[in-house]
Amino acid sequence: MGETLPPRVRANWVAIETTLSVRKVQERAAAGQIPGAAKLGGVWTFDPIKVREWIAAEERKAWRGRLAGHTSAMKLTGGGPRSPASDIDAA
Repeated sequence: MGETLPPRVRANWVAIETTLSVRKVQERAAAGQIPGAAKLGGVWTFDPIKVREWIAAEERKAWRGRLAGHTSAMKLTGGGPRSPASDIDAA
């Protein structure tokens, strides 16, 4: 079964999930960069489900960027990997 999450978590939980510092989490929350963030009574709290969805979306963006870079690199170099037979023929 899945883990039961509380309805709100604090910045230290987000810091652990993201490996950001607590201060960086607070800065990004204040800048509106973390979904589900709300300052309640002077304390930043977060919707843990939205935070995990945000992390997953960031991971997808990172992979798309890596894949796009790989595809463009293949175009620049003239294609993908060569077969050993073509290398032997060229030699």
